[in-house]
Amino acid sequence: MPKWIKTIGFITLIALLIFIGYIAFIKKSMFILWPNTVLFICVALMGSTIGFIIYGLIKGFENTFPND
Repeated sequence: MPKWIKTIGFITLIALLIFIGYIAFIKKSMFILWPNTVLFICVALMGSTIGFIIYGLIKGFENTFPND
C-alpha cells in the first residue's frame, strides 16, 4: 500500500476524533451515538474476523502474510 494512502487515512482519523471531541465539548453533554451504531461496528468486526479465518483456512495461514 502506498505511503500517501496511509498518511491520508491517519490524517482523516485524527480529524474525525477532533471533530467528535469538538462536538461533545460544544454540546456540554454526553456524545450520543446514532441508534445501532455500536451494533454495526461489532458486526463489521466479527464479520471481518470470521472472513479472515475462513480465508486463512482456504489459502493457508502461512501464505496469508508472505515474507516478501
